[in-house]
Amino acid sequence: MQVLGAVSNPHYEAGLHYLDQGQLEMAIIELGKVAGGAASATRGQMKLARFHLGQAHQQLAERHIQRHQWTAAEEHLREALQINPHYPDLHYHLARVLYATERLPDALKAVRQALALNARYARAIALEALILYRTGEREAALERARDSVSLEPALDAAALEEAAARHAAGDHDGAAASLAAIAETSVDELAELLRTAREKLKSGAVAEAEASAREAVRMNPDYPDVRNLMGQVHLAKGEFLQAVNEFKTALHRNPVFLAAVINLGRACRAMGSEDAAREAFRKALVIDPDNEEVRELLSQ
Repeated sequence: MQVLGAVSNPHYEAGLHYLDQGQLEMAIIELGKVAGGAASATRGQMKLARFHLGQAHQQLAERHIQRHQWTAAEEHLREALQINPHYPDLHYHLARVLYATERLPDALKAVRQALALNARYARAIALEALILYRTGEREAALERARDSVSLEPALDAAALEEAAARHAAGDHDGAAASLAAIAETSVDELAELLRTAREKLKSGAVAEAEASAREAVRMNPDYPDVRNLMGQVHLAKGEFLQAVNEFKTALHRNPVFLAAVINLGRACRAMGSEDAAREAFRKALVIDPDNEEVRELLSQ
């Protein structure tokens, strides 16, 4: 695979191969070389390598989170955030790691950065509620927990009722445990569904990707990442109008979701709506002015 018509860079090619195969540590090594200008990398190759490097760090962080390897997870999340500071998921997962390691003020700061990027991010709101409760802002915490459940029915509404009852009875530790149950609802299961669907899409197993994506939609229909992924499945199937609708749904939930904006542009172009495609790509450049992938799409 050549980049922007340039001479192929062996480190870039190797990095993408390792990324596709899930060999994330090796992908980071190879893509890091290109991002640093190895083997006469072009400016375009360096920027694209940096983008994929952020993906590799994010995926590796998610693996470490599943294994409760907090130090390694934090390291890779911070690397990913250096590259993609506008991704609310990265801030949210960093908040999870900081909370797990009892750094509550830092966790609150991180989760609020996620919410600044997506104010309707229900799982982030649930985590914010838990942190607020544990730091003494209990009434505000319960109100935020109610907000999270109203935004996302998949969250544990019974745990919310239990938290309120325990709080009223003066059982603050019990109330915190119930709020934790809300914040932790199906997070790992959903992450696994998303990971599986993405891997199946990469390998061309679209039907299997669709099955995982539809289960993710059933579990969490309001999560922008889920809708973006469902749109990618429709795009792979040639169902362009359905893809456009899914990407627009994701962007309704999070208007600055860069991946969904780019995917919307791709879907519009695929269905012959070039003006709409270029509008989407221009919006993507407003979000990330240095995105070389988008510049290349606009030049086509």
